[in-house]
Amino acid sequence: MHMLVGKRLNSIYSSKRPGAALLGIVLVGLIVLAIVSAVAISIGWRTVHMEAWQTQNLERRRLDAVARSAANILAETISDDAGAGLTSFGASVTDGTTPVVTTINAPLKTYLAMSLEGTDKNNYTITSVASADSGQIVTVTLARSNSSGTVTTTWGKGK
Repeated sequence: MHMLVGKRLNSIYSSKRPGAALLGIVLVGLIVLAIVSAVAISIGWRTVHMEAWQTQNLERRRLDAVARSAANILAETISDDAGAGLTSFGASVTDGTTPVVTTINAPLKTYLAMSLEGTDKNNYTITSVASADSGQIVTVTLARSNSSGTVTTTWGKGK
């Protein structure tokens, strides 16, 4: 039976039309080439899309780290400053126009703006906004309260 099918296929490709076998091979080759090309293009497109997403996510995480670090440093400074109230941190806290992190060969600058709200050094909220030239903006809040000797620090996303 197997030999009979093989002879029939061979006779179809070679009997009446001698160029039909070559045409069949070329058509099958083109179909295989089109499928392989489509798979390669699809893989390349997904790779480019994934790299763009990872770069954007990395920038957001970097800005989050900058905003959290700055808020934490300000909270530690307030906690360490025994005699001063919240008013001693005036213009340097709210100045958001100065680039905070600038690397020599970095294509983008990072900016930091902070606001401080509260009644005294035991109950306050720090809002830290880090932004980059790329357009990414991350806002982080740190709320600290001290009631009966227990200090509670709560981190959150900004407003």
